[in-house]
Amino acid sequence: MVNKVIPVLLHIGLENTGSTSLQKYISLNLDKLSEQGIYTFRTLGNTNNFELAMTSYDKFRNDDLEASKRITSMLEKAEYKERLWSSLKREVESQMPTVRKIVVSSEHFSSRLENTDEIWTLKSDLESLGLYIETVLIYIRNPFSMINSRVSTAVKHGAVLTEIGAHGFQSVLDYVTITNRWFNVFGADTVKIHYLRTDDSSVKPFSIMGEALSISTEGFELPGRENSSLSGVATSIVSKVNQLLNTTSSSAEASAAKLYFLNNMSLLNPLVGAPIAIPSELRRDICEKYSESLVWFKNNFEPDLDIEGYLRQDNVSEDFNYKLEIEAMANLIAKMALDNAASRKTE
Repeated sequence: MVNKVIPVLLHIGLENTGSTSLQKYISLNLDKLSEQGIYTFRTLGNTNNFELAMTSYDKFRNDDLEASKRITSMLEKAEYKERLWSSLKREVESQMPTVRKIVVSSEHFSSRLENTDEIWTLKSDLESLGLYIETVLIYIRNPFSMINSRVSTAVKHGAVLTEIGAHGFQSVLDYVTITNRWFNVFGADTVKIHYLRTDDSSVKPFSIMGEALSISTEGFELPGRENSSLSGVATSIVSKVNQLLNTTSSSAEASAAKLYFLNNMSLLNPLVGAPIAIPSELRRDICEKYSESLVWFKNNFEPDLDIEGYLRQDNVSEDFNYKLEIEAMANLIAKMALDNAASRKTE
């Protein structure tokens, strides 16, 4: 094993806390970071280092990340890991004279590494490169904001509200389990949790990282806001559009129509400020399943967290005053999307 000489800031998410924007921020300012001795892996070709999480899996595990790399067997898994980490080792060795610290970011560290053994594997692999993890950076949000964001993201990617289950929120809401895994490996002094309040400035996640890296971020370019959550009315409409596309067209037509729709999400921009369209049964199931994490968050970060109030929120998708408008707009947008897909097919 190489002597540990370069410290690492490991940002692990959580998902739905602006990780993509943070990674875009790093990418936009690579030169400015380099001037201050901060380096990111170039071998991976992106600033979302999901490959490092993927190669830390137990050897019997496989998922969609491995499928994206066309890894279908244990042998291919081992060969891929060997190639990746050999390349990283050469890269680190070439940069050692000038690098003061390395920043590694992926929300998949928190959502995909399922136990402490996998986290120990990541730690050991990084140490084999001559690196040691100085700081593990975790961002968390109000759990109810996380739920809203998660539902919005799922619907934008083709889900239907009635098909979304509480189990799909584990990677963002199981605060207690996730943080304990990392505490158990690195200790509370290394793991730094930052609560991102909704009233914080949009630059807060960037400034936190700058402070953790001990650098000046003056003059750094800020990324644009690319991934905004849908409002309650918009979420209901998109869900119904997805349902219509799933039931009234072939899979190819539905895929083309959904792509058109996602690229024209601005159609829904005026629909803001409405209640969140999360079915009340799902809301109850989530709060029951993650009750320990909700209490942990309330005790540690937000004493005024109103769990009972969240359960009593109006559900816009069940509100009769909205139903006809939602149905009409969903049908209109679905027809536009299908017509667009059909016209492209004939071109």
